[in-house]
Amino acid sequence: MLTKPYRLVFLKYAEPYLSQKDFSRILADAWTQTEAPHNDPNFSTNKLIGLFKKADPVYLMEIDEYKQFKELENTVTVYRGVTPYNADNLKGLSWTLNPETAEWFANRFGDDGTVYEAQIEKSHIYAYFSSRNESEIIVDPKYLTDITEYEESTNAFIFSFSPITDTYKYCSYSHGISDTAMEDLDERMRHNLFFL
Repeated sequence: MLTKPYRLVFLKYAEPYLSQKDFSRILADAWTQTEAPHNDPNFSTNKLIGLFKKADPVYLMEIDEYKQFKELENTVTVYRGVTPYNADNLKGLSWTLNPETAEWFANRFGDDGTVYEAQIEKSHIYAYFSSRNESEIIVDPKYLTDITEYEESTNAFIFSFSPITDTYKYCSYSHGISDTAMEDLDERMRHNLFFL
């Protein structure tokens, strides 16, 4: 059994002797089980991309991951969280479909990091991994477009009272609700206007 930091290096030297199926599965394991695999000094960004291009997506991903990968839109919005330490590595291979995951990465060491969002064509996405609950997307970063700082939307909780069941319920929204709209919601709540 190889220790995690050496799995990509093993793949580098073992590749000529592996079937595409085995190569793909070992690559997926090495990538998802290693902390910051993109920082491996044995691999440039281009070499890492080359590994994913050689892999067979059917074996690179689990069945449910491959299904979601196939269902991606032609243009995908992705997110990446960077800390002050790795801010110069914005154009990395690893992005996520979930802005909350990017937020966690941006602040996980107690740093005041930044979350970015970008667009990328599906043809430049090589994998989707969900095994660590990160909704990770592997991309060729040179094809990322419209990279901007992500602005978190406002979360609003709207409570409602049903006179029929005599109960309160609430709905959660995350659509960047404006201050004016929030004031209107507050007024409606005070007057009990959200009947179910």
